[in-house]
Amino acid sequence: MAAFSKYLLISVPVVALAGIAALWWQLEKRERSYTEVGRVSSLIIYPVKSCKGIRVDNAKCFKEGMEHDRRWILLDENDIFISQRVDPKLALVVPHFEGGKYLCLDAPGMKTLKLNIDLPENQQESKRIRVYRVYGGGQYIGDEAAEWFSSYLKRPGCKLYKLSQPKLICEDEKWGDVALPGDKASFGNFSPFMITTEQSLVALNGVLPSPVTMERFRPNVVVDGLKAYDEDKWTKKIIKIGDVEFRFLKNCGRCSLTTVNPATGEKEGNEPLATLQRVWRVYGEGLYCGDEAAEWVSTFLNKPGYKMYKLSKPRVICEDDKWGDVALPGDKAAFGDFAPYLIATEASLEAVNTELSSPVTMERFRPNVVVEGMKAFDEDKWAAKIIKVGDVEFRFLKRCGRCQLTTVNPDTGEKEGDEPLATLRRIRLPEDRDPRQGNAPLFGVLVTPHGNTVGVIKIGDAVMVSE
Repeated sequence: MAAFSKYLLISVPVVALAGIAALWWQLEKRERSYTEVGRVSSLIIYPVKSCKGIRVDNAKCFKEGMEHDRRWILLDENDIFISQRVDPKLALVVPHFEGGKYLCLDAPGMKTLKLNIDLPENQQESKRIRVYRVYGGGQYIGDEAAEWFSSYLKRPGCKLYKLSQPKLICEDEKWGDVALPGDKASFGNFSPFMITTEQSLVALNGVLPSPVTMERFRPNVVVDGLKAYDEDKWTKKIIKIGDVEFRFLKNCGRCSLTTVNPATGEKEGNEPLATLQRVWRVYGEGLYCGDEAAEWVSTFLNKPGYKMYKLSKPRVICEDDKWGDVALPGDKAAFGDFAPYLIATEASLEAVNTELSSPVTMERFRPNVVVEGMKAFDEDKWAAKIIKVGDVEFRFLKRCGRCQLTTVNPDTGEKEGDEPLATLRRIRLPEDRDPRQGNAPLFGVLVTPHGNTVGVIKIGDAVMVSE
């Protein structure tokens, strides 16, 4: 595969995307060169937000998204948009277009709903509609559509609106700084287009207990021919597909909508979201441990197909697209989630246990080093510090955000409700946490050896922190 340049070309061997290039691009006079990295394998539009998509052979691309993509949105009686996160049955609402004039919707147990694509100019109701942090404008479709959705979802007060004024991405208070003036979107959560790759799905399915389809992720464009997660390298790039040039905005964070099975319209546990939260997009390399180990693990877990690998090449931490900026060149790790070392303190565990109805042991948090003699959560003050333990100097990377693994009882191998995670979420979401940690509660700190330091640490060693 050719190396990435500043501009990327994705070929369209059978399909063609024609559209409107942004004025910002038209004003640029310099000649661009591109490096081919893959080819389009699928194009999908989702006419009604959070309902099923339609695969197409070609699509007109406008500033606010593909033609007809997420142009309709469903609101509840409080004017809050309804998605599969709230009502998974939307996954079974199947759209199709008839004669270029009508949008038709089908759902189990319902007669076909037939809607004019174009609304009359004198439509009586328009509304500012909020999609997360940004407002767009929409026109009320009418009572027939409202009653259809209210009946299907068994949720009175539903109303369907069609986009009349796109959202301005730069108005997003959290992510608006990645946009340019004039960047806009329909009723998608943030941007007008979303691209995924076949190989990233294959890589994800390789670590899932049961594989999932691309429908879980609701992309507009699916690309074939890349290495898994190579799209992470598109930051600050221009991506050309057919006649259309796209500008990278951000990687797509995933939510509980991915847990909805698009074939059944039901949430099914916490996958693939749990695995996505566990598996970082930074690669190490491993050597296969052999069939005996694979069969042993598969038998014990009663899940065929597992394989065991031993680390042969560490992961490079600075390649992490979310947290790589806290690392320095040369920082590396084995198969831990992020950093090579996790430090926790006895006092912090005691503080958590005083809030729990049943205390837990330090095993829930899986640290490498446990420190005594400190005040609870004083390790929070180690940011930008050097921590010396025995002969080894460690550099602070970040506080450790906690996940559902803490709910597994290490003595029984079973999940036990939502503790201690629920309590941690109540007491350990400090206001000064890095916004990238979201709602993950904090316990312990992640560190890496400072410089080329190596040495030995032992029980009883003093722990010293730089001024």
